[in-house]
Amino acid sequence: MATFFFRAVAADGKMRTGSLTGENDRLVARELRKQGLTPVYVGVAPNKSGIEIKLPSFGGGKRRDVLFFTQEVSTLLTSSVPLDRALAITGELTEHATFRFIVLDVLRVLKSGKTLADSLATHPDYFSDLYINMVRAGEASGSLAVIFERLSEFEKTRDELRNYIISSMIYPALLACVGLASVLILLNFVVPRFATIFEGTTMKMPLPTKIMLDASYVVQTY
Repeated sequence: MATFFFRAVAADGKMRTGSLTGENDRLVARELRKQGLTPVYVGVAPNKSGIEIKLPSFGGGKRRDVLFFTQEVSTLLTSSVPLDRALAITGELTEHATFRFIVLDVLRVLKSGKTLADSLATHPDYFSDLYINMVRAGEASGSLAVIFERLSEFEKTRDELRNYIISSMIYPALLACVGLASVLILLNFVVPRFATIFEGTTMKMPLPTKIMLDASYVVQTY
């Protein structure tokens, strides 16, 4: 048995937070539904110590915001929460102020009479043409919840693939940087010391040695 933190939407549309004890997160979510709550998040409690170590995101902030948005809207629509309320709740749960403004602006455009796809299209920096067209297809077919569930799986898979590629490229990139730095140090500091040995001598230098000395001269000069 473990204690899980949860965020859920009550019947009156308000957000509820707390903790429940259960064997796993699925059983806790099932218990919340029995209590008339729509679970939005069930998992580890947020860090309250104020100490958090964040690794570089390599410019993936927008991508992760879209993933969070898609997962939250998918969960709420699957739980039969109205679309406008789902967007409002997602905006409240969003941690980044910039993306919270994006979500609330999408909700504003939606309430003005446009479709969700057209509302998302007002922010092309966050939502791709594929994303918008899939939402448009979901609205036309009346299966928006299913479309968001598939988009959530797609965004999660793409995020995992991107992280795998980045982590796989770190080691060879590090080796390349170390190798390049080593060559520059050799050409700029080590080779010039040996070059003085060949000055004033009549011995014919081998071609590779001459190329190395010329390269060292170029590095020092330019």
